[in-house]
Amino acid sequence: MSDLTLLDMDEDEYQNAREREAHKARQHADDWRWLLSSAAGRRIAWALLQASGVFEAAASVEGPWAAFHEGRRRLGLAVLSRQHDSPDDYALMLKENVNV
Repeated sequence: MSDLTLLDMDEDEYQNAREREAHKARQHADDWRWLLSSAAGRRIAWALLQASGVFEAAASVEGPWAAFHEGRRRLGLAVLSRQHDSPDDYALMLKENVNV
């Protein structure tokens, strides 16, 4: 949404903002389905998941390295959270990459 807060919006502005957000969410879901629909896209998504370390044990580091690892992991979790947009393709990606 824009810099307006909910208190600054009238009903039409609020409805328009909700519609824009819903459109962005649908577009993001469509983009994820498109990405996972091809073998190349699944390889890219898998590489992001692996690089983020979401499938590894949590690192036992402190200070700036802990923040680095947590930031990396949070990106991977964001990618992983999109699996619900295309569960069949996500399952195929796992089949293609686990125990290869």
